[in-house]
Amino acid sequence: MKIVIGGCGKIGRVLCRDLLLEGHEIMVIDLHREVVESMIDDFDVTGITGSINSYDVLMEAGCNTANVFIATTGSDERNVIGAIIAKKLGCEYTIARVRDPSYGIHLSFTRDILGVSRLLNPELETARSLIELLQFPAAYGVERFVNGHVAMLEVKLGGDSQLVGKNMIAFREHFPGLIVCGVSRGDEAFIPGGTFILQKDDRLLVTGERRNLLSLYAELGTYTGKIRSLLLIGGGRITHYILRNLNLKRMKTTVIEHKEAVADEIAGHFPEVRVIVGDGTDYETLDEVGFEQVDAVAALTGVDEENVMIGMYAASKKIPRIFTKMNRTEMLSILDNAGLQSILTPKRIAADNVIRVIRALQNSEGSNVEKLYRLLNNQIEALEFRVAPDSSVINIPLVELQLKEGILIAFIYRKGQFIFPRGGDCILPGDRIVIVSKAMNFEDLDQILLDQAEPRKSEKALTPAEAQKKQDVFSLNGGDDLPSMTGSGGRERMSADIPSTPAEARTEGNTAKSPSGEQES
Repeated sequence: MKIVIGGCGKIGRVLCRDLLLEGHEIMVIDLHREVVESMIDDFDVTGITGSINSYDVLMEAGCNTANVFIATTGSDERNVIGAIIAKKLGCEYTIARVRDPSYGIHLSFTRDILGVSRLLNPELETARSLIELLQFPAAYGVERFVNGHVAMLEVKLGGDSQLVGKNMIAFREHFPGLIVCGVSRGDEAFIPGGTFILQKDDRLLVTGERRNLLSLYAELGTYTGKIRSLLLIGGGRITHYILRNLNLKRMKTTVIEHKEAVADEIAGHFPEVRVIVGDGTDYETLDEVGFEQVDAVAALTGVDEENVMIGMYAASKKIPRIFTKMNRTEMLSILDNAGLQSILTPKRIAADNVIRVIRALQNSEGSNVEKLYRLLNNQIEALEFRVAPDSSVINIPLVELQLKEGILIAFIYRKGQFIFPRGGDCILPGDRIVIVSKAMNFEDLDQILLDQAEPRKSEKALTPAEAQKKQDVFSLNGGDDLPSMTGSGGRERMSADIPSTPAEARTEGNTAKSPSGEQES
């Protein structure tokens, strides 16, 4: 696709790099010649010096024939006007970055009135990510699929967990209703096979049945209970969005802000919130607010170094949940073991949202990408597809599908039911399926299949007995050369509700049972 990016700051650079990797043709626009020259040298793109509000500049950039225009300058007004002009010139899809909280109140209404295809608010998206994580105290990351009905959680394996040292076959026997879709260990990420052995500090991507997620929480060795109090350090836009969208009656919330005028504004808008004027990096100020007693700390200042220092201090005080905002992603690799837990990067969150939109735009009307998430330090992708009637994967038992290496079919959503597929199950037209892969740039569901030129090994016909045996193994082994993991005892359906605490486990355990011993729905 032909894409024009207006504004080459933090988000513009990330988008340029990611979209080039996706194979798109990129044109950049910036007011400063040295910035444009830097982009041309670093990314091998074409560029123009000028304003995105200039008709002549946008015409020279080819906006009249472009598929997508993305305005990411530091000015909301310039971005919106540039997107409006690009749309009028004939650009198919326009995206404008906005940061003012007033745009976030009625985002869809504002977008429709202005005629801009999408308004992108990195700070609002970051706030939503943090609030989502507050609902899942054991999770370091949460991504939702199928209109939010099912979640994929990133959780950490503590050293005290009994799961350390167990392979994935043993994990599946212990948690038959869960699927581990990926594992991050150090700088590497894996799609785990049946013999993959879990180690201390592994980060797992897990999705599955509600009651089994509740049981998993208790065995992670890192779960510390429900979050009931939150300390926000820094009173900027992200804090504003968090306070606007958080249920303040259920969450005891404190804000530390060093600018008195900003602190007064927050106190005026949110009377339920305790607001302290002070330096969030000062130990005396932190002691004053009862730092060691809070359940969660979010370091959201405008300075990365301050946020890291606050996060590390929180880790030393054993604060259960720590959120750290980072703008310079190059620092992330050296902070892996600093105890910072969840790192929030607004430009990365915004760029991933744009990539999802563009993937959806370029797909055919058949097997569309409904959702795209980059997980485990962007080393693994999870994609939700809608299955087209003419897809090459339909009506074939999964055990017979010729999948590329490193592909996991996590689950199938069919007529209101979530299905963990076994080898004998088939994908049907209209299904939504979620796949996990280390390969990037899948644009269509059929691309998960091997090309005819690269046949799989050991392609011999199976007898019915051999097929049944392979299907049984399929139910325990999730990687190596098999396309999916699934629970024992046949096809499993999982609840759309994902738990936030293990306290519900006792209620789940007391559910009435039918004479056959299975729980009644």
